[in-house]
Amino acid sequence: MSASCVLLACGSASLDDGASGAGGSDGAAPASGGASSGGQGTATGGADASGGSSGGSPSGGGPAGGSGGAEAAAGGAPGGGAGGAEPSGGADGSGGAPAEGCPFSGHVEYHLNAPESWPADMVPLITEAMDGATEYYNCYADLTKSITVNYKPGVPTAEANVDGQLSFGENKEYIQLPTTMHEIGHTMGVGYSPWSELLQDGRWTGPAVRAVIENLPPEQRDPDEVSQRDYITADTQHFWPYGLNYASEYVSEWSLIDHVRIVAAMQEDKQAYLNGDL
Repeated sequence: MSASCVLLACGSASLDDGASGAGGSDGAAPASGGASSGGQGTATGGADASGGSSGGSPSGGGPAGGSGGAEAAAGGAPGGGAGGAEPSGGADGSGGAPAEGCPFSGHVEYHLNAPESWPADMVPLITEAMDGATEYYNCYADLTKSITVNYKPGVPTAEANVDGQLSFGENKEYIQLPTTMHEIGHTMGVGYSPWSELLQDGRWTGPAVRAVIENLPPEQRDPDEVSQRDYITADTQHFWPYGLNYASEYVSEWSLIDHVRIVAAMQEDKQAYLNGDL
């Protein structure tokens, strides 16, 4: 089973079948099986290594132009999401293109795997979620990834792995923008090696991530207490804040933008580690 997510538009479900607890307010790794911040529901299950968690390099390649670094945090206020670009998905969807004025121009693309065999109502729902998620990723980071999107009725929520396989199940409540962005994070290497190598006492030690979170202006943060921290915590698969691991973590558009910035910075740190620079 791959790392998987279950964000609801509202409610108490976690984003990820592999999530294990809350981000907390200190530097310790979230306790396995604990409740999310704000009393939300706990996660269920766990991730496996089938997506190549022991692989030698973060998927998607190193970020171009230092995406996700400190300069990414200096972007202006969001104006209508990733800019309102026309969706370019569908059965042969290439993902949402960044709109004019986006600070970055990423190349996160996707295609639907055999959509002619899917229930007809699932195709537009999944296309909309994927278009929106890739628009944010392509607007706020210079990342590259090709994602295969599957429909698997047996998947209780949604799941993804570092090989670029992302699957939705039949529960439409989980076909949501933040869920999809969280899953794309897994395809980018969130929760996959090198991961624990960049953690110390539950805190991310890589300089790119630290630069993003330490320099993030107050007006570009969510208002909750955890989002005010100047460090990122993580467990074996997920990170806080801005990991979009629970429904309660989707607070504003900054939840989505800062998620992309941190995922991009994690790729930068992971590549630096593999290059022997950390």
